[in-house]
Amino acid sequence: MQSFLEIAAQTIFSNHSKNELQHLQVILPSRRAVFFLKKALSDLSELPFFAPRIESIDDFILRVSGLTTLDNVDLYFEIYDILSKLDSGQSFEKFMSWVPTLLKDFENIDFSLVEHPHLLFKYMSEADAISRWELSEDYVFTTTAQSYFSFFDKISMVYEQLNQKLLDNKTCYRGMVYRKVAENPSLILGQESKKFYFVGLNALSRAEEKIIETLEKAKKSECIWDTDDFYMNSQNKAGKKLRAYKKSGKFGKWSFQNSYLKDTKKDVRIFELNNDSLQSKLVSNLAMESANKRHVIVVLDENQFLPLLLNIPSLALPFNISIGLPISNSQFAEILRLIIACFQYHEHNDTVKNHQTTFIKIIENPVLNVLIINEIGEEQLNALTNSIAKSKRLFFDLDWLAQNKVSSEIINIFFKKGSVNDCISAIELVINRFFDVQFKDFGDLEFVFANVLKNKINLIKEKIKAGVELNFKSFRSLTEDLLKNQRVPFEGESDTPLQIMSMLETRCIDFECVTIMTFNEGNLPSAKKINSFFTFDASKIFGLPLYSDQDAIMAYHFFRLLQRANKLNFIYLNGASEALGNKEKSRFIRQVEEELIVYNPRIKVSYPVLNFQNTENKAFKTGIFVEKDNLTRIQDFLSSKGLSATSINDYLSCSLKFYWKYIQKIRNEDELKSQIGTDVFGTIVHKVLENLDIPFLVSKAELGIAELKKQKESIQKELAIAIKENQKQFDFDNGMNLILLSVVEKILEKYFSKRENEFSEKFKVLGIEKELFAIDTFGETNVKLKGVIDKIESTGSFLKVIDYKTGKVAERDLLLTKDLSLTQILLDPEKSKLRQLIIYYYLISNNLNSLEKEFDERIDMNTIQLIIYSFRNLTANLTFNKSDFSHLEIMEATTSMLSSITEELLDKTQMFEQTEDNNQCKFCDFVQVCQRG
Repeated sequence: MQSFLEIAAQTIFSNHSKNELQHLQVILPSRRAVFFLKKALSDLSELPFFAPRIESIDDFILRVSGLTTLDNVDLYFEIYDILSKLDSGQSFEKFMSWVPTLLKDFENIDFSLVEHPHLLFKYMSEADAISRWELSEDYVFTTTAQSYFSFFDKISMVYEQLNQKLLDNKTCYRGMVYRKVAENPSLILGQESKKFYFVGLNALSRAEEKIIETLEKAKKSECIWDTDDFYMNSQNKAGKKLRAYKKSGKFGKWSFQNSYLKDTKKDVRIFELNNDSLQSKLVSNLAMESANKRHVIVVLDENQFLPLLLNIPSLALPFNISIGLPISNSQFAEILRLIIACFQYHEHNDTVKNHQTTFIKIIENPVLNVLIINEIGEEQLNALTNSIAKSKRLFFDLDWLAQNKVSSEIINIFFKKGSVNDCISAIELVINRFFDVQFKDFGDLEFVFANVLKNKINLIKEKIKAGVELNFKSFRSLTEDLLKNQRVPFEGESDTPLQIMSMLETRCIDFECVTIMTFNEGNLPSAKKINSFFTFDASKIFGLPLYSDQDAIMAYHFFRLLQRANKLNFIYLNGASEALGNKEKSRFIRQVEEELIVYNPRIKVSYPVLNFQNTENKAFKTGIFVEKDNLTRIQDFLSSKGLSATSINDYLSCSLKFYWKYIQKIRNEDELKSQIGTDVFGTIVHKVLENLDIPFLVSKAELGIAELKKQKESIQKELAIAIKENQKQFDFDNGMNLILLSVVEKILEKYFSKRENEFSEKFKVLGIEKELFAIDTFGETNVKLKGVIDKIESTGSFLKVIDYKTGKVAERDLLLTKDLSLTQILLDPEKSKLRQLIIYYYLISNNLNSLEKEFDERIDMNTIQLIIYSFRNLTANLTFNKSDFSHLEIMEATTSMLSSITEELLDKTQMFEQTEDNNQCKFCDFVQVCQRG
């Protein structure tokens, strides 16, 4: 099937002699489309000929206007220069918070050819508001409202003065140049080209419409559209503007309208993934599958670009990238942010010091790391890293660096105090040092990023010299805007079968195979509303763009891309992983599923289920698998070290984690932490409770309400002792640790309040951190089961087995699953809390005689209560109702669970394998190894 640009090239070529072609002007939506049209045109003749002038519409408009566009940073300063003369109290810091929105509004005013812009600003002013809302003339607005209305009076003057100033300097912003050309027909009609072809345009701004109308009236233009009956003969929003263009007839004869979406066979595969990291792997497989076809991978979420970029080159397929990489993704962007953040932090502190997290970021940044090594050597940097790890300090300063004999100009940059100019000098030093060293380890992109930043920093320096006053907050806002909007284009072989593009880059270009990544609501169509100072009613009255217009434009791009494709892959994330948040597949997928397949029965939709563990499905196999080549080590672990509730939980949630942690005994190195984690948090809570109960364990005295209250009053004292004796390496006088300490105190107080409220009779403490063992034999293997019970209490009626949890446990965690046996429930990875309580019950039963002697009490297994106190959910009743089962049933189910796990562990045919559940990976020690999370 011919592509649209091949059809357009054939049309233009057939309508003119070869001598006439050189006098034509062809205008397309993008530079990428220009490349492909030139190629299509060149394929039409074996003999050379002078081609038409072919340009993107932006390049064409700019060329005929004779103006030069300014980038956003320049424009911000120009606007501020005008505004500060109208409002001397306007700070650059506040200005930077809203000027990007203002500039976008100016763009839209000009693109939309608002006839009298001052009327729009007046519409938003106080006088017009009073009239519009029919308020009495003596109505007085609040000070805030008056400030809001007067803002538009000033902005009206800014708009007029900015336009005049830019025109005087022969410069412009994008909307302004379109307006100038649209309102000056001579600029277009005075061109040498005898005919103008507008190819593949769709949602035209009012300025673009007027330009084409001017040429059409002069009989010098022809539009070549790319449309389909599906949305042209219906109310589908993809054809909203195009239907109006066709009906109006103001753009001449309508061509072309096809019926590809109805008449062509298409294979649509919809992939649902719950793991973000699997998407790039799947796309790599889809790229290999379509290696010989024209294939586009459409990247909707910018965050997916780098993971994809890491996977695709390994396929050894030629590919081209049309997406400009945001400079905000570069190492230099991180350096810029680090330097500004340090200077800004030091500005408000008497002593110059950096938080440990910031210091680690500095020495681990790849660019800074290499520059520091170039100064002090790799050996000294390693020594510095070790010193940081051993120190356990929360803050570092120059004195500490001096004590450790570290002298690095690069590091010292981050321990300076000074003005914005000093901060800029620090940034320049890093950039210049980078150029001086010229490390080959960094690709060309980092050098491009560094060059771009150097030029922008020079521009900001010039503005400061001219009198613009910047504080660190405004400087930070300015650089963040720069990082967000500045993109570096990739250079590659443009005409490769595999193309990686954004949706806008696909305009006019056709592919046999289309893969759309992260095809979720919020990505396509975009969830972003149009930020504007103008209200909806003002925008509608004055013809400014609305969100519905943006939605319609993206709908057109999507359905146009489908027209000539025969294989379509839609990948969306279902949000099953908590980290992904609330995810829903795009409404455009639903339109294909519910409307398009009815419109065209030749479209087949399938929903492949990806079994990543199926070795026969090599196209989609992923994950990590370890064969059991040495059962002796597993048997030794079972008999000597033994299983516990924690190790069983690890095995059931991810057998690969179990293998690395318990069989290979791989442990994380002692990480540098200044902030206590959940493990330390839990240790502190347990230690305080243990210390409060030890006197009663030793004395065997009973506890009543009075004793519980005394324990509650002693919390603060015992907390200080626990920290002093057991957590010396942490700083509890500053930062988050100080807050967490307060949290520990509060939850312990709530715990004792709960114990007081549920108190019914006096009790004894029989055991604290009670360690129990049991040995079972399965086949020829002895299996040790162990557990440490947080607390055992006895009253006149019951024996309470208590487990403390600093995390959240809900009542549903202890509920039984219907239609499942107790053994099946115990093997469910989600039932870790219930499983732990039953293991405690099992261990007590196996140690019954020795415990009765130790406690000097008879233990009735029927009166045992299994209780969890969840410190994040103390209002919940977390007592397991074991009355649903007899003692024998519980013991047999636990034995059956142990037998099943032992059998699996000793089965050579079953490999240790990586879990597919991404939720299990978030806090796993091996997440970086598995590249999950």
